[in-house]
Amino acid sequence: DILHRIGRGHSVRDIDELLQYVKNNTSLAVNMDFIAGLPNQTMSNMIENMDYVCQNLPENVTIHTLALKRGSPLYDLHMVFLKNILWRKWYNMVKSVLKQLVMCHIIYIANNI
Repeated sequence: DILHRIGRGHSVRDIDELLQYVKNNTSLAVNMDFIAGLPNQTMSNMIENMDYVCQNLPENVTIHTLALKRGSPLYDLHMVFLKNILWRKWYNMVKSVLKQLVMCHIIYIANNI
């Protein structure tokens, strides 16, 4: 699991449970951040993330590219990867899905007015 590999202390299930709690019990706006370019991340992983966004409709979505800092464990590992064209494919795919997400929100809002 990518979250485990990058040292995150939460799982996808934890995110699901918290998201449902926030949506059902608060009036808080939900922001979801995703990072493209993580170790062993594939285009399929990014598509799954965007599908998750479209299914759960958070109020805000931010897509980051991996920012490597000198001295971090991933820095040397990813220097070769970052020169690869794959991140451009991810960027274009995410951009396309976000345009679709905007339409999801517009339809959702229109149906709930």
